[in-house]
Amino acid sequence: MVGAINGHAIAGGCILVACCDVSVMVDDGAAIGVPELAVGVPFPPLPLEILRFAVGDPTASRLAIGCETLTPKQAQEAGLVHKLKKPEESMATAVKEAHRLGAMPSNAFALVKRQLRAPALQRAHEQQAHAKEIKQAWKSPQVKAALQVYVDKTLKK
Repeated sequence: MVGAINGHAIAGGCILVACCDVSVMVDDGAAIGVPELAVGVPFPPLPLEILRFAVGDPTASRLAIGCETLTPKQAQEAGLVHKLKKPEESMATAVKEAHRLGAMPSNAFALVKRQLRAPALQRAHEQQAHAKEIKQAWKSPQVKAALQVYVDKTLKK
């Protein structure tokens, strides 16, 4: 998966970027991060493991608990974003990367991806009981209200 990020990548958008094999982000005027905890929303195990895989434990902890948003340069330094380009170059660069990855032998590519991601997938699998607890929390009136406040506040900007 190759991503071309041409603006903010917040919450789920940040997790989608973390899923990418290669990500190309505009070099200015955008932010990326996971503010879930500041909003009052618990972090499900799988997205947290995806973030942890992308940036490592210390940075994942800093982003998830600190609710930091990063500039494109900070995101690249953290390993969350692979390449920074001017807005007019980002899509073409992402397409070029997709062609490069697509030219690799698919079976070998899939095996390497599976090997790299195995520890994160195992940890996510081991947290299934915890995932049920988080799913229930997401349905709670408190979390729904917190999400609504965040959306209202964000959309008013």
